Order: sequence, then C-alpha cells, then structure tokens
Amino acid sequence: MHTRREVIRRGAVAATAAGTGVVAGCLGAEETADVDEAFELLDENFQVIGEFDELEEEELPDQAEISGVRERADEAEALLIAAEDGAEDDELQDAIELGLDLVEFQRDAARFSEALIDAMNALDVFDARLAADQHDEAIEAAEDGQQALETANDALSSLIDTLAEIDEDHDAIQDRVDLLVSVDKLETADDELDVLEEIVSALEGMARGLQAFEAGLEALEEEEFDKADTHVTDAKSEFEDVADQFDELEADPDVPAHMEADVIELNAEATALSDAIGHFQQAVEAADDGDWDEMDEQLDAMEAAIDGL
Repeated sequence: MHTRREVIRRGAVAATAAGTGVVAGCLGAEETADVDEAFELLDENFQVIGEFDELEEEELPDQAEISGVRERADEAEALLIAAEDGAEDDELQDAIELGLDLVEFQRDAARFSEALIDAMNALDVFDARLAADQHDEAIEAAEDGQQALETANDALSSLIDTLAEIDEDHDAIQDRVDLLVSVDKLETADDELDVLEEIVSALEGMARGLQAFEAGLEALEEEEFDKADTHVTDAKSEFEDVADQFDELEADPDVPAHMEADVIELNAEATALSDAIGHFQQAVEAADDGDWDEMDEQLDAMEAAIDGL
C-alpha cells in the first residue's frame, strides 16, 4: 500500500515552509537595551524555525530546538514587558507591541511544528500496525494523527490571525521588519492541512474496514456465515465511505497540486478494497447457499482486486 508517511510529510513540509519563514529585522530601538535584546532573541528564533523546512526528507525538527524557541520567546516577552513601563516614545511603544505579537507568532509556530511531528510519528505507527494486521492499534494511531493535525490547524489559524494583526497594526514600522511570509501563504498551508486531515480520517476508515474484512474471513473459514455477513457488511460500509472521501478529494479543484498524485493513488486503493469486499460478500452468500465453486470463484476475484496493494 501507499506509504502514508510520505503523504503527510509532503503536505507538512509545505505547510511548515509557508508558516514559519519569518525573519525579524532591526527595529532601531537603541535607547532601550531590553527591546534590542528581545528582538535579537526573536531573530534567533526565526532563523531556527526557518531551518525546519530545509531538513532532509526523513528528518524531523529536533524537540530540543522547538523547546529552545519557546524559551527564547518567553525571555523576549519578559524583556518587552519590562520595557513597557519606561516606553514614552510612540515608535518604541509600537516596537514593543510588535515584539509581543511576534512572540505569540513564534509560540504558535513552535506548537504547529510540534503537532506536525506528532502527526508524522502517529502515521509511522499506523503504517507499522497496519502492516502487522494490528488493526485496533492502527485505528488508535490514526486517531492520534487526526488529533495532532487538528492541533496543527488550530496553531496555524492563530498564526494567520497574528500575522493579519501585524500587517494591520504596525504599518508604520514595516520597513524595519522583514516578513518573509504572507497571510495568503499561510492560508494555502491551512488548505493543505485540511486535505491532510481528510486523508488521515479516510485512512482510519480504511483500517476499520480491514479489521472487519479480516474478521469476516475468519468467520467464513469457521463456516459461521451469518457472522461473516455481518462483518462483510461493516467492511463494505467503511470502504464505500473511504472511497467517497477520496472521490471528493480527487474532484476538489482546491487540492494542492503536489498532493493530487497521492490522493489519486489512495483513491485507487480504496476503490480496489471496495471491489474486493463486493466479491467477498458474494463469496459469503455463495457459501451460505452451499455453492462452493461460486465461493471459490468470488474469492479468487477478491484476491485479484487487491493484488499488489
């Protein structure tokens, strides 16, 4: 079957690159050492965050680096708050407000990156458990992946809101801050995460279908035809829902171009499983009628449908 981690990472890397490529420039607040120091910390953070999208395909951001971003953001916030009381100059006050907005931006960027790591780790577990036919554990891993992507999406929404506030509230000093990201880019990343969430939801359904499929095969071997029919009905429902999800994604013109091939391939898998379960259902019906030749024929067709997955 398709390597699901590749799907998640391709979308995640694109989102990370769009969501964290910001570098703070010099604000010129020479009269306040605390403000200068705060922006040095913020600048260091943006350089660290900007390196995340330069990692090799199988690499993930280091947790220690993400923790470092949070720590420097906390330090910068404390310095900026300390400088607020003595800031009488309007430009300096605006610089402090901008710095505090950037602190929030960086915290959300750290939360975003951490959630993507959790999602990719969950999908690694999903692949391993599914390959081992450990369907309960695969379903749990898919649920963990969905939760992580929801967290990432929430963080990205906060990034968009914060950047919009920066664009709106700090026009007077935009020439002193080099923002290498736009709300439009972040919204594109947000669209990508929506697609990723839909894919992981479909993968969970696929695991549930395979779980019922396997239970049906075991029931058929035991000649428990009613039980086999119940399981095959459950599996068919899951696979049809998954196929519908991928059909909708494949027809969606807003799916990012770099994700289209993955959606098409996953849809082909879902379609093959739907075809296979249809043949299995007919095999169960034939077995219940005592038509063993028809049962064997349908089981052969079932195997042919999923051959190569």
